[in-house]
Amino acid sequence: MKFWVALVAVTLLAGCGADDPSPTPKPPAPPALPSKVWGLLGALEEVAKNATERLRESPLGQRLQNALRELRELRDEARGRVAEYGAEARALLELSAADLRARGAAFARKLRKRLNRDSEELRRRWDGGAAAIRALWAPPEPPRDGED
Repeated sequence: MKFWVALVAVTLLAGCGADDPSPTPKPPAPPALPSKVWGLLGALEEVAKNATERLRESPLGQRLQNALRELRELRDEARGRVAEYGAEARALLELSAADLRARGAAFARKLRKRLNRDSEELRRRWDGGAAAIRALWAPPEPPRDGED
């Protein structure tokens, strides 16, 4: 048991840096930049701004800006056309659905009329055929008195 206590104590002391007599030195602070460096950085910033302005005003920069403007206009026009085509397609689909419903209703009316007409004709023929069959199979009528 004493061994474990000693081991834990040594571990804690080693972890806390108790066996290291000198503290860890801090890294030195970076030296302050001289004013010449700051002046140089400011001059470089001005040169970059001027170069950007010159590039924008150059013929190449103007052509690039015009090309970008045209591409944006084309993109906007394409979006507008796509929206227009989508609206037209939606309208056509709605018209097609309405047209199909109307045609289906007209066909259903015509079909109903034809079925009614055919069923009446078949009923008349059936009734006529049934009457003829009844007449064939009906027993003969007895002779009436005085008709012979």
